[in-house]
Amino acid sequence: MFKSYFVSALRSIKRQRLYSFINIGGLAVALTACLMILLWVLDQMSYDKWVPDAERIERIEMTMSFPSRPPVLLSRVSPALGPALPGYFEADIEFSTRALQNESVVKFEENQFKETVTFVDADFFNVFDFPMASGTKSALSESVSSVYLDETMARKYFGDSEPVGQVLSLTVRGELFDYKVAGVFKDIPKNSHMPFQIITLLDPNRFDGINEVWGSAWMDATYIKFYENGSKESVLSQLGDFMVTLSPFDASDLLHADGSMIHPLNFINIRDIHLYSDKSGHMKPTGSITTVISFSVAAILILLIASINSMNLSTALALRRAKEVSLRRVMGASRQQLIKQFLGESIITAWIALVISIAMLELAVPLYSSYIGTALTTATLMTPEIALGIFLIATLVGILGGVYPAFFLSSYRPSRVLGSSASKNKSSPFVRQLLLIFQFSISITLIIATTIVYLQTSMMQNMDRGFNSTHRLALNGLESPQVSPSSETLRQALLNIPEVTSAGFSSQDIPMTYHNNDRFYVPSIDAEQSINTDRVFVGQHFFETYDIEPLAGRVFTDEYTSDFLVIPEEEGAPSTRSVVVTKQFVEKAGFASLEAAIGDYVSLPNMGANGEPTHATIVGVVNDMELRNMHEGSTQTAFFAARDNSMGRFNILTLEIQPDDVSATLSAIDRVWTDIVPDVPISRYFVDDSFEALYFAEEKQATIFAVFSIFAVLVACLGLFGLAAFTAEQRTNEIGIRKVLGAQVFDILKLINWQFIKPVLLANLLAWPVAYMLMQDWLASFAVRIDISVFLFVNAGLLTLLVAATTVTTQAYRVARTNPIHALRYE
Repeated sequence: MFKSYFVSALRSIKRQRLYSFINIGGLAVALTACLMILLWVLDQMSYDKWVPDAERIERIEMTMSFPSRPPVLLSRVSPALGPALPGYFEADIEFSTRALQNESVVKFEENQFKETVTFVDADFFNVFDFPMASGTKSALSESVSSVYLDETMARKYFGDSEPVGQVLSLTVRGELFDYKVAGVFKDIPKNSHMPFQIITLLDPNRFDGINEVWGSAWMDATYIKFYENGSKESVLSQLGDFMVTLSPFDASDLLHADGSMIHPLNFINIRDIHLYSDKSGHMKPTGSITTVISFSVAAILILLIASINSMNLSTALALRRAKEVSLRRVMGASRQQLIKQFLGESIITAWIALVISIAMLELAVPLYSSYIGTALTTATLMTPEIALGIFLIATLVGILGGVYPAFFLSSYRPSRVLGSSASKNKSSPFVRQLLLIFQFSISITLIIATTIVYLQTSMMQNMDRGFNSTHRLALNGLESPQVSPSSETLRQALLNIPEVTSAGFSSQDIPMTYHNNDRFYVPSIDAEQSINTDRVFVGQHFFETYDIEPLAGRVFTDEYTSDFLVIPEEEGAPSTRSVVVTKQFVEKAGFASLEAAIGDYVSLPNMGANGEPTHATIVGVVNDMELRNMHEGSTQTAFFAARDNSMGRFNILTLEIQPDDVSATLSAIDRVWTDIVPDVPISRYFVDDSFEALYFAEEKQATIFAVFSIFAVLVACLGLFGLAAFTAEQRTNEIGIRKVLGAQVFDILKLINWQFIKPVLLANLLAWPVAYMLMQDWLASFAVRIDISVFLFVNAGLLTLLVAATTVTTQAYRVARTNPIHALRYE
């Protein structure tokens, strides 16, 4: 029976070469697109599932709520939190460990590099049972001078030599210490949120006070591992009591009146961090479950379009097989047998398309992987479960494409078909019209979604951030004891390079990753109401370097000693200094205008050199700046001046460089750094590149989504092309008669085009509201976002109409130009 269906399918494909090519080609393109999406989705869903006991390991996160600004969602928590948890919840939590990442100079013999070193607690390997390539895990808890490397780092420093027992020198808080390599662990897979390559102990003696800090959230990650019967819900419900009991703060600072935490903590399983965490400050860029769902839906829609094509073409071609079906019925074939035959033919067609799509996928995966920056391999699809799932999906597509034609064809009455001309039999144009409307609704929705994603991504990359980041090179690591004393010398030496036109210090890198917040009070407006504001220390040349001009007042300058901290002689009296604030700060504070804020002062409770309050006079107002990821948006910011880096306030020196011969300029900058700070390798980045990196994932996903949308439109147009060819062929006699009666080519084109333009117009009416609601929801995750214009929908509609009209016209024109005698001579 199967052999009969297979032979019948092959004969049908051979007879209908053009339509078979369109059908199989459309299915193959659709299946290839879906398999590419499936590869990416499987990669995204696999994060950290390889970790032993992953279901028991949680990371602690928190939400910080402040007056006058949106909540700050953090993946970081207070350093003292982690070590205190197992003792308080001893029945539920087995182990805890923290991970603090610092940039350190790592030296071995004559080689030295800046590396990201991860400092962890002694129970780290009890939480994360990483497989080892050599050495033992026990040394981490036995010695403060043991270090572990992954295989990549071991090869970098020791080549083919045995790393275990070798000695590396690492800088910790500016001091150089010797560490013995105690083990090499297997490289952590790329599908992990943990970028750990060098691991050593977080020693409280080398990180003074690390176990006592409760008031700030800067520990990169804090993990807990529950007992097998531990209760996550029980621990969450008692976190308020835990904080009140162990933290040094008053309960009123920690809890609301109802007993809930002011800055609530939450747990997230490590397998969910990549896709489900909505917090900022991750050690690696994360993904989004919304994006995964969106791509999965796109894959399903592309398959639906391909199935509709198959259904439409098969139904349209039913007339050609009407006599075949009727003769089979006369010869005794049952309707069930005919349904099985036609479904079998459709399924076999889908299987052929699947084989072609796998070949196309093998060719596409290397380029696809290279573009998205993820090592994908078709071997992922070769597991029995996934391979079976793909086979069943292809089979389902074949069933969807063939189910209606099978029932439609098998319903023919032999007496009606054999007793009349086949040309009088009608297929089901109404159903085909509905299917056309549906598939073009999908295509138009995808086009609109792609356009909005592209415009939002483009806006994030190219918007006016309130400062000039072009050709700005940032040098970091200035806060270290080796570099800090030479910071001003370094700045002056770099300015001697002709291509370096300006240089300014700042305490934070740009874009900013950490939240340094202070409570500001404005006594002249409301002495009780605080404004929580980002605080940044800058040198007097910072604003000049970034081309930031004041909207009111002035920026810092050496001419005013009051710009810098002035310590009072009288004990208990407030310190004084100047402050430059952003426009948003002025508005939140309630000043009548920007000019009204100039000369007034703000009060900060504990910002003085000796912990005394500080009165900061507002000397300037600058425009709001997008200093963070666009998902967070701009917040009010206050800038304070520091004269030098003696207190290690500055971490970044930003240089404005000329665009000519950048490579030579970078070499000159490297030489100056090496001459002044020979023991510390230079670490630098372009500010623009850093901003682009924030949206790298969105940009790549937008492009990929656009490609898959093009696939969807291509598949839809293939089906439209086939239907147009069939319609033009079926109406050859009609067209011949019309031409004999005087119709022009344009009249014929208009007649056939209108038959297909109508469903495309109706598809627009269905797609527009759906696309609007979906994209409004997507844009809601951005603090700054584009406005959805009606022209986006109109343009998408016009583009679809143009593509549809062009596709139909290519077939209609061929028939319209035919000499009518060829159509009528046999009638």
